[in-house]
Amino acid sequence: MTTKRLLVFAIISISVMGQTHLTLYQNQFGLVVEPISKSLHQGSNILTLHNIPEGVIPASIVFDFGETIQVRRQSFQHGWTGIQDASSKLLGQTVIIVMHDGSNFTGTIQKMDGNAFLLSSNSGTEWVTKNDISRIKFNKQTNLDILPTLSAEIVANEALEADGELSYLSRGLDWNADYTVLINKDETKITFTSRVTLSNNTEISFQNASLKLFAGQIHTLNVQRPQKAYRVSAMSRESSMEAVSSSPVMDFHEYQFPTDVNLPAYSENSLFFLEPFTVDMKKKYVFEGGRTEGKGCDISVVFQAVKEGPALPQGVIKSYILNDKGEKSFIGESSLNHTSSGNPIHLKIGNAFDVIGSREITNRAGKTQKYREEEVEVTIRNEKETDVEVDVIENLGYGLWKVYDANLDWTQISAEKILFTVDVASKASQTITYTRRFTY
Repeated sequence: MTTKRLLVFAIISISVMGQTHLTLYQNQFGLVVEPISKSLHQGSNILTLHNIPEGVIPASIVFDFGETIQVRRQSFQHGWTGIQDASSKLLGQTVIIVMHDGSNFTGTIQKMDGNAFLLSSNSGTEWVTKNDISRIKFNKQTNLDILPTLSAEIVANEALEADGELSYLSRGLDWNADYTVLINKDETKITFTSRVTLSNNTEISFQNASLKLFAGQIHTLNVQRPQKAYRVSAMSRESSMEAVSSSPVMDFHEYQFPTDVNLPAYSENSLFFLEPFTVDMKKKYVFEGGRTEGKGCDISVVFQAVKEGPALPQGVIKSYILNDKGEKSFIGESSLNHTSSGNPIHLKIGNAFDVIGSREITNRAGKTQKYREEEVEVTIRNEKETDVEVDVIENLGYGLWKVYDANLDWTQISAEKILFTVDVASKASQTITYTRRFTY
């Protein structure tokens, strides 16, 4: 007697219950973790889920139901990304094609070639150019996966209500830190504030999700994968004034938001980030040599990040200053690298209008074929109503060099650079002279 085995597959949809957890990285991707709940029959269950971003990295999708439930296989089917993709899925389907001029054709799509359809009907066969198409209508009974679809076969030893977790990485999720520095009118203190911009360039909305931001340069493989072209349709600002908490994770930093967030599809959202702080600052003028005549010295602002505060992730700092009337002016923009607590921050503001540097080689001589000498003169002119201090950096290059006959003290700050610090009185100038020898 032959025994036949009957395999029974139950096809059910996954129910997403509970809170979604988002971790966003500054690399245009995010980690999504969702609790899921479902009724499983004994044996094989085919589960489907549609609310998955098109930018998901399929190899990162993980179902976790514990040790007693086995995920035998899973697959991800991309949805439609435009008429080019849709047309390939409509091959062999009977459709109504509506043209831009209002006319329409009813028939079966036999072939797709470049920018045209080969459409057959009772009246014959003809090519229809895609650029002339306004829209395509198809039979309601047509079985097409318009949305991205995640499917999995799950094997249960018995019928039960299963609670588990779905996690995946997806492109189209990103965040950036935005900082603002406000300098008081006396140029002695700065107030430092911050916000973050969260970008959801996917077609999925995340509601009431917990949020973590991950800062640090993690290593990922540079594998080329097809990507969807995203768009951003909205920008919103939320005014919650609760600051995030920061904690180290391995050699990176993680920032946990105290309240849940909503990230609508195709949106950017600006949120309050770290606690503001006010600290002392110092303005610095720097003139770094070159064959320069009348160049404004670089202006920078130096201050310390709060020692007890969180590390500052990389971002963009916009600087403002208050004038004597209390009015605010924008004075520059700088990039900030990842900065640990208590470390100094240098902001490049721009070039000074009234503190000018010039540099000239006044004499050049080659004593022998083994070395040459140059006499250098650097002049700093101060047209301000106040005295200034200027750091003059001279780049001597790599190799064997020697500096002598300098009229001011200098220090070596690297293998190829030396530093003079000069005080220049109001409406006056200061000149540095020195001789340098290069040995070959």
